[in-house]
Amino acid sequence: IGQYTLNLTKELVKTDKSNSYILYSNQSITEFDLPPNCRNIVFPIKSNLPGKGFRYMNEVKRSLIKEKADLLISYSNHSFALLFNRTILFIHDLAPIKYAKFFSKSARFFYPITTKLACKRALKILTVSETIKNEIIEYTGIKAPKIDVIYPSINKELLKSSSAKLSMKLPNKFILSISTLEPRKNYLTAIKAFNQSLKTYPDLKYLIIGKKGWYYEKIFKTVEELGLKGKVKFLGYQDDATTAKILSKASALLYLSEYEGFGMPPMEAIFFNVPAILSDIPVFREVYEGTASFVDIKNIDEVSKKLISILKNPKPIDKNTRDSLLKKYSWENSTNKLLKIIKGEWKIN
Repeated sequence: IGQYTLNLTKELVKTDKSNSYILYSNQSITEFDLPPNCRNIVFPIKSNLPGKGFRYMNEVKRSLIKEKADLLISYSNHSFALLFNRTILFIHDLAPIKYAKFFSKSARFFYPITTKLACKRALKILTVSETIKNEIIEYTGIKAPKIDVIYPSINKELLKSSSAKLSMKLPNKFILSISTLEPRKNYLTAIKAFNQSLKTYPDLKYLIIGKKGWYYEKIFKTVEELGLKGKVKFLGYQDDATTAKILSKASALLYLSEYEGFGMPPMEAIFFNVPAILSDIPVFREVYEGTASFVDIKNIDEVSKKLISILKNPKPIDKNTRDSLLKKYSWENSTNKLLKIIKGEWKIN
């Protein structure tokens, strides 16, 4: 969500010359230079006091009223739609509803309530795929015209960084996963499938880029139980330059999520012509049909066989198919669509 917010905002304020923008944040924005029609208002969060999120949102609300803002674009927080009555709201997925057992009690309680209330109050609901759009319509009962899709695209900074030098030495042959360590990313299947693949490729390594999320302990325990220390390497969070360089050298990307709103790492793998093995879920079929391999994530043997097959006979992605995919999912296209929506909502009094 952070990368989506940064890239779409950067393209939006660069493209739109007719409107003025205020970017609210809890620390100064340094990732890009603000154009003349854009300014940054910072409300630092005092994390040592309770209710930090609510206090921050109230500060923003008061500022919106003071600045006589015509419209608020909220990239993730549902509560803004309840506090400010002219809000375009992004909902990236319904994970706390679909996979409630993986979230805290407060998230399980509040997320369903705020989702339904915010969808009713918001001027417009935006999401990142047709799959999630249909889920939101089914869950909230809102009418289809009120919700639209603004697709993500590749992190341009990551792509620029692929020529950077690495501070670490990479294995000769390795597969890669990129995501937070949490249950719905399905690392247990990935690790077990990798373990079976070692019978054919004993020197293969498995690198995992991603910070610790929640309920991650079982992932490390599985690596220990299978005797894979030294074979599976957890690299933690890595910056764009390092991630790009590692991805560009991988033999395959393994991305076996049980649920996603969109899923960007496969797009980045396709850019670098790295084969992607994905879980067979609706959103991946929507986005990556014809450019990736799909597997049943409950079938460890199937995942392992697919991985071995790709390692034995790596096939480059058809150039026209690849270029078509990357052209369809671009920040320019997404920005132009968002601008049309903004202009449409402007007419609402």
